[in-house]
Amino acid sequence: MKRKRTNFLDALRSSCILLILLIQRADAQYIDPGTGSYLLQLLLAGFLSMLFYLKRIRDPLKAFFKSLFSKKDESKHY
Repeated sequence: MKRKRTNFLDALRSSCILLILLIQRADAQYIDPGTGSYLLQLLLAGFLSMLFYLKRIRDPLKAFFKSLFSKKDESKHY
């Protein structure tokens, strides 16, 4: 069983090396028409995700800075 597995791995390795050596250069220099819309969707999704994240942390940040810079009289301790 182990010998069959070794033979298979040797054959697979040899096939991969042969395929890599036989690859020819492709001079296809075009962008698929769907690529532009996909990139636009990625940019829009990233922008909207950023806005959602900032909206989500806005209130805790406001509360933090409000408590940091509020004019409390800290000399009175009850």
